Amino acid sequence: MADKEDNEDFESVDIVDEDENDTHKAEDTEAPVNDDEGDAGRLGDEEQVMAGTEPQVRDDVVPPKKQNKIQRFFAGYWRHKKWTLPLTILVLIGIIFAVPATRYPVLALGLKRDFTVTVNDSKTHTPVSGATLTLDGHTLTTNNAGKVTFKAKVGSRQLTVDKQYYQISATKVFVGVKGQGAANVELVATGRQVPIKVVNKISGAPVANAEIKVLDTEAKTDASGKATIVLPTDSPTQSVAISVSGYNTSNAKVQVTSDVIAANTFQLTPSGRIYFLSNLSGNIDVVSANLDGTNRQTVLAGTGSEEANNTVLLATTDWKYLALLSKRDGGNDAKLFLINTATRQTTTMDSGTASFQLVGWSGHHFAYVVNRDNVRDWQNGQQALKSFNADTGALTTIDQTTASGTSEQNFAGQNFGYGNTTVSIVGNKILYTKQWDGESLSGKQNQIFSVSTDGTNKQILKSITLGKSSGNFYSLVYNPETVYVQAELYSDKGPASTYYIYNAGNNTLTQSNTITDSTFQQYQQVATTYLVSPSGSQSFWSQQRDGKNSLFVGDYNGGNGKQIASLSDYQTFGWYTDSYLLVEKGGSELYVMPVAGGNALKLSDYYKPPHNYYGYGGGYGGL
Repeated sequence: MADKEDNEDFESVDIVDEDENDTHKAEDTEAPVNDDEGDAGRLGDEEQVMAGTEPQVRDDVVPPKKQNKIQRFFAGYWRHKKWTLPLTILVLIGIIFAVPATRYPVLALGLKRDFTVTVNDSKTHTPVSGATLTLDGHTLTTNNAGKVTFKAKVGSRQLTVDKQYYQISATKVFVGVKGQGAANVELVATGRQVPIKVVNKISGAPVANAEIKVLDTEAKTDASGKATIVLPTDSPTQSVAISVSGYNTSNAKVQVTSDVIAANTFQLTPSGRIYFLSNLSGNIDVVSANLDGTNRQTVLAGTGSEEANNTVLLATTDWKYLALLSKRDGGNDAKLFLINTATRQTTTMDSGTASFQLVGWSGHHFAYVVNRDNVRDWQNGQQALKSFNADTGALTTIDQTTASGTSEQNFAGQNFGYGNTTVSIVGNKILYTKQWDGESLSGKQNQIFSVSTDGTNKQILKSITLGKSSGNFYSLVYNPETVYVQAELYSDKGPASTYYIYNAGNNTLTQSNTITDSTFQQYQQVATTYLVSPSGSQSFWSQQRDGKNSLFVGDYNGGNGKQIASLSDYQTFGWYTDSYLLVEKGGSELYVMPVAGGNALKLSDYYKPPHNYYGYGGGYGGL
């Protein structure tokens, strides 16, 4: 019976689809019915009601709960979350940013803006430099304009300003979202406001950003070189130290007064040192001094063996190296020495049984001609053109002369020129000639060469074949880029000259039809020495007018000259940076003046040998 009852429980029944009138088989999912319940247990709910009985409630069926409006809203919200969530976020952000009370605290979590604070003295209304400002947990110091700029969080912030001899200021400032915020603070002094001015001692121009330190407070000058510093009134004067990059520090006394007085205008000397010869000690020493002549020091003391007429000092344009021709070591011949101005170390560039003809500096290469006294006229190598690299210590022999013969009555030999013929530095080139002298010159060639100052890129620019008689070259530096060359040949009819113009820019030598014997002689009489500035962008020269010197500054090749002095007793000496000119007067006084002209400030008396050389300290009128 049990098996039979089980089979009845899962017996298939027919279900009629009223619409289709089809019969489908389905498994009966109703719970098993107990036979003891009788026929009523098999009646449907409707039949049971008609029979007067209640329908059975099944334990395994949970009727759905009825949702209220809020539950239905969130159910629908979640079903469409792809667009409802972003929309909600936008709405919340809009609400937050619409209300200032919530906008700035939220923005301050990550948004910062530039916020500039300007601090002035409440009485003088001048900038207060060196004030300590704290905003949003960050501390900065005002510059020479009394300003400071923070990266501050937006919103309301606490600002404190503190400076010695001023009352502390504490105030609320507002850092907005748009643009760059700003605030002005006026500090009330507890001491005396002292106006100070700082100027360049050579040019008289105002010195900006100079730091002024007195006691335990400080200030910085503005663009006009002015500053106001507050000091206690317990003393009429105080010690002051004034310093700024590019100038020597000045220690002086400041008058504690609120009046503008000359005593509180201070002069600063541009930093750097000038080197020159002096025989003040009785020997010829190499000495140096600041640009105003102060702090004079002996760099290389003379030994007493120096020759008055054969001691020369030439400086590089940046004053890092000095070339000294001196007989300081004794003996019969002078030597060439190199002085490093940074270390003051002295080394020997060249020496021997010889004399030296100085050409000058080109950058850190020093060019010169060696005349070897122990080499005869008919022997090779009597003269040599050399270049010394001051940075590396390398010595290069650029060229040497050759010769032939057996005696001074029977020889043919080369030379680099005598008298008016010189080896010249033009641009970054050395222009020089080699010419023959002596007997049996027919067929030999006088030549003009150019070579880089380091000895490379040597070229023959012109060769002229000699006949029975000799010929000479004469050269004249017309400007820093140009040399005029006279090629003179002798024949039975006398000398005949051809003229050439050398241009260093393109390294060319071209024949000139405009230069004649008379014009060349005229150029020689008024020859101008152009001293080129360290940057190579300007030149400095003089011309005689009415028996006095007129000084000019122009571009590199001597063009566009601006007259900076007229009817002057000064002569050109050199440059110190591109801002200052060195001049000399009377062959014994050294001065410095601004490049724009003006009053010359005396540096020192100095020793000048009777010979002139091209270069700083050696330009015509140089050391």
